[in-house]
Amino acid sequence: GDRYQHFADVYQAHAPEILAESDERIRRRDTETWEDELGAAGFEAVELFSHEWSRSMSPEGVRALYATYSDHMMVPEPRRGRLLEAIEGAVADRGGELTLDYRTNVYTGIKPRS
Repeated sequence: GDRYQHFADVYQAHAPEILAESDERIRRRDTETWEDELGAAGFEAVELFSHEWSRSMSPEGVRALYATYSDHMMVPEPRRGRLLEAIEGAVADRGGELTLDYRTNVYTGIKPRS
């Protein structure tokens, strides 16, 4: 699932602008969008290779990871600290572990010489 959905209540309380920007992030993950853009850039025979994996993390690990996201880094202090603290606390309150599901997509294509 979406890494932001786990903490919708936390974002509403501490950084609602992160949720407001989510549409663009989600659009950028759309396979059709990537294939269209690669085609428009002149690539042919575009193929997608996907690998799905997951990672279980402690509350501290989740906080450290989310602190690296650019949209979280842009939240001004002291709100950013409160946001990250609330994310860590939410993981602790939900059993002390969060499993994040990931999909790594690799697109390949051929760009003919012009």
